[in-house]
Amino acid sequence: MYCISSTNGWFNGETFDSLVAAKKRADEIVAKGYIADVISYADRETFRAVYTPATCKAGQVSRGTYTR
Repeated sequence: MYCISSTNGWFNGETFDSLVAAKKRADEIVAKGYIADVISYADRETFRAVYTPATCKAGQVSRGTYTR
C-alpha cells in the first residue's frame, strides 16, 4: 500500500494500491503548491519514502526506510 505524506492535512494519509496512482496524485498536489511525498508501508511500524515530485518546493525526500 502507498500513502501520501503531506504537511496539508487535507491530503495527508490518502492511500493507494498502486504506485502509479499515488505518484499521479502527488504530482497533482504539488501542482497546487503543496508539499507531498509518496511512502510505502512495509508493516505497521516501518515505511519507505519512494517518491517526491521534481517540482516540489520542499525538495526531494531522503530515500530510506524509517520507523514510526
